[in-house]
Parts: sequence; structure tokens; C-alpha cells
Amino acid sequence: MAVGRTVETDAPTGRDATADATHAVKVSGLTVVYGRTHKALASFDFAAEKQKVTAVIGPNGSGKTSFLNAFTGAVPFKEGSISLFGTEVAKVTPRSMYKLGVSRTFQNLLIDDLSVEDNVRVGASSKVHASVIESMPTAPRARRESRTRRDAAGAAIERMGLTALRKFKTSELSYGYRRRVEIARALASSPRVLLLDEPTAGMGPYESAEFADLMLVLAALLDLCVVVVEHDMSVVRTAASAVYVLRTGNVVDHGTPDRVLSNTEVKRIYLGDFAVRDA
Repeated sequence: MAVGRTVETDAPTGRDATADATHAVKVSGLTVVYGRTHKALASFDFAAEKQKVTAVIGPNGSGKTSFLNAFTGAVPFKEGSISLFGTEVAKVTPRSMYKLGVSRTFQNLLIDDLSVEDNVRVGASSKVHASVIESMPTAPRARRESRTRRDAAGAAIERMGLTALRKFKTSELSYGYRRRVEIARALASSPRVLLLDEPTAGMGPYESAEFADLMLVLAALLDLCVVVVEHDMSVVRTAASAVYVLRTGNVVDHGTPDRVLSNTEVKRIYLGDFAVRDA
């Protein structure tokens, strides 16, 4: 892992390059190795801008999940560096990335016995800083932070169109609304970078189209950098300003969706030689 400025605060330390940074996210030479020899990701270069959606696509085993795991500090990377808003992150851990404003959705990790509101409030837990004594229910700071969590959850619920369902248990919701709850929970931490892991998996065409539009709205409205791992190419074409294609840990192509998805090699990855030959 590259050595750089240590980041342990709520914002990047060192030079404040937020205003003039070209990219919200910049990844250089990221290499993830499992075991002694298997490169799940090989010298991956990646960049994403705020207020835009950047997609990462590829077949199973291509390195998409390894990228998300390495980026969020869930797994170590052997080589490379990660920068947020112009400042290199020296210590990439789940805690440090979360404190820096990186939030990620996970499929099927909702607590079914809890309400929509309580599930989303879990995402606002990072706003809690009270000590044990200050956390006593009657303590002023505890009351303030409880209001902060409640307000953050309420705002996220409203943005995701879940207000009428806030008291429902998540087990009572349709698949599409469960995915909305997952994103609302991620938004409750007020992120600057939002990572979405196959948000339209299992959805029909109508719900997927709605989610494509929703990603664009969230990126613009909340000044977010949205990075999405996605399997639905219609969603990628609609929402993404840029797309990266991975195969066996290597980048096949990257650029605008229209150009990349017309690449013969990319078509072959998704459609096979026969379909490309007859296209």
C-alpha cells in the first residue's frame, strides 16, 4: 500500500484540494492479490467526478467486487493509491473511508424485523460522538445526537420516496423498495462518495429505469460522486457519464457508455463470439 498523508479526521488532511481537484475519486495502480499469485485486480486506474455517475461493469469474477472491497478498506491491496478530492488517503480502512464520506450499499443486509426508519437510522450512527456518560438518555448531548440521527434518517427517507412506508418492517416491502431502503441507509451518513453494488439486481425494466433516473438526481441534488457496479446495460447507458469494463482483473476499455459498449471486445464479453459475428 502506498505511503502518503495519514487521514484520520472527518475530512482529508494536508493540502485542501477539494475546490480544484479534477476528480472526486482517483485510483492509481490498484492491485489486489489473493493467495500468493491470483491477481483479482491488476494495476487498476480509475477516476470519478462528483455530480456524476461512473459505472464499473464486467462478468462474474472480473474484479468488480474486489475493487469495491479494496476501495472501502474491506480487503488490503498490494499496490496502488487512492485519492479523494485531490488528497491521497494513506490509511485505507473501513473506518477511515467512512469518516471521509465514503458510503456503500450491501445487498440483503437489512434487518427485517426493524422498520424502514430504524434501518435507515443505522446509517446515521456515524454521527454519534458522545461518551458513555454523555450517551445517557437524559444527557443533553445524547438528546441532540438522537435528533441528529432522526433528522438525517428522515431526510434520506424522504429523498428515496419512502415517507409513507417509514413505519413498515422491511420484510413487508417489495424488492424495489428494499433497495431504496438500502440506499437511504447509505445516504443517512451524508456521504460525499456513494458506492452502489448492483442496485437494480432482480428488478424489472420499469424499476431499473426508475433507478437509473434516481442515481442521476441524487448525484446532482446532493453533490455526490456516485460509483455503481451494474449488470444492466440500459441503466449504464442512461445514468453513467463514464464506464469501466473489467475482465479477469484487467481493464478492457473505459470511456463514455456509447463508445465503450460499442467496442467489439466488450460485446464479445457480454454476447459471445456468435452474437458479435452476426451483429
